[in-house]
Amino acid sequence: MASNHMNEQEREQAKFSLSGATLYGINAVIGSGIFLLPRAIYKGLGPASIAVMFGTAILTIMLAVCFAEVSGYFGKNGGAFQYSKRAFGDFIGFNVGFLGWTVTIFAWAAMAAGFARMFIITFPAFEGWHIPLSIGLIILLSLMNIAGLKTSKIVTITATIA
Repeated sequence: MASNHMNEQEREQAKFSLSGATLYGINAVIGSGIFLLPRAIYKGLGPASIAVMFGTAILTIMLAVCFAEVSGYFGKNGGAFQYSKRAFGDFIGFNVGFLGWTVTIFAWAAMAAGFARMFIITFPAFEGWHIPLSIGLIILLSLMNIAGLKTSKIVTITATIA
């Protein structure tokens, strides 16, 4: 019984606080694109790119507020999967969950490639190491996920602040 209570206590300590959840959300929305896209957007749109990025920021904040509001109605984890399943049924819920999972795989690949690119720009001695650096980052992130929520929380908050 005592070990069960300790597991529950550890779970409570591992949960994100409001500030931790906010930093996690900022990290999820901004991601690596903030370092890779502005130059390309400015190249294509010129000064109008500032208005486009500002408009995108407003839309992103509106979406985040919607998710924050809807999350208050559910006692379970699951995000968009849980919301769509409840509103539209199992089929739509499954598709939203599957697409979310698929997008996450592509996002990890894009983030790993972006990380390798920025790392090589910063440290030119690693030129030609794109693939090993990308694979290494994915392995590191996988190990972080396997280690659990507490480790993930610490790394996410630290990386977002840094």
